[in-house]
Amino acid sequence: MTKPAQESTEMPVAERKLVNAGELCRALGRSRPWLDQRLVEDPNFPVVARGGRGAQWQFDLAEAMAYVEAQDTLRALVAVLTPQSRLAEAKAKMAEMEIAERMGRLIDAEEMQQVLGSAFAALGSAIDSTLDQLARRHGWSEAVRFDAGDAFDAARRAFVASASRIPEAEPLDTPEAQCNPA
Repeated sequence: MTKPAQESTEMPVAERKLVNAGELCRALGRSRPWLDQRLVEDPNFPVVARGGRGAQWQFDLAEAMAYVEAQDTLRALVAVLTPQSRLAEAKAKMAEMEIAERMGRLIDAEEMQQVLGSAFAALGSAIDSTLDQLARRHGWSEAVRFDAGDAFDAARRAFVASASRIPEAEPLDTPEAQCNPA
């Protein structure tokens, strides 16, 4: 059998809104057997004073309510993150991807990389050509033309750096990309 909850000593008793076990149960919307079980099983449950032989248990209402809420949230997260729930989520995502692929909503990542690479190269050539035409038309000095070119090159490098943060797509037929319950 585990030892009962320890007494809390964080704040002076005078500054707390103290409640007894029954009041705490009402405030939490829980039963007294539920609270008794928590006090036995959870040594971290916040207790100001233990009850016994005519003395009532005392709890800091705000502290106890915050603790129970945090424990409930933790239990809910653990329930969501079970292997079974992760497997179900992965299967659902795979089904969505299959439907999207059948509907023509997925694209081939390798093909898209080639298309975008060609498009960016063509855009770079067009920018360089446009800068040369503007320099001739407006009589830019060579220094002004190079400054304009440097500005566009800096913008291109920033764009490439930004685009390089896009994660590489994994082919769907690799074991890492498939839902494997083993």
